[in-house]
Amino acid sequence: MIKVTTLTEIIGERVMLPPANAHGWHPIRCALCNDHSPRGAFKFEDDTVIYNDFNCGAKLVYQEGSGKLTKKAKEILESFGITRDEMRKLTSSMFLEKQ
Repeated sequence: MIKVTTLTEIIGERVMLPPANAHGWHPIRCALCNDHSPRGAFKFEDDTVIYNDFNCGAKLVYQEGSGKLTKKAKEILESFGITRDEMRKLTSSMFLEKQ
């Protein structure tokens, strides 16, 4: 059986996230716009990964298991050091799991 890696696991391994605040957001400097302060944030709720930057407006909402990453989501993830190959493995593993 192929081990399916989730986007939550990939982000946890590749991005140095600070502890979550009281609202569940992990504040971080946006790698996309390179803002000087941590106005970007990741949030992990149930099976959903959310990213929002309150400076440049970058947004990502990914439902684990869907295998669907928008062009903007890929751009955001790539800016944080997640490779296209890792994203392809994530989306293709969803196809293999369904068979």
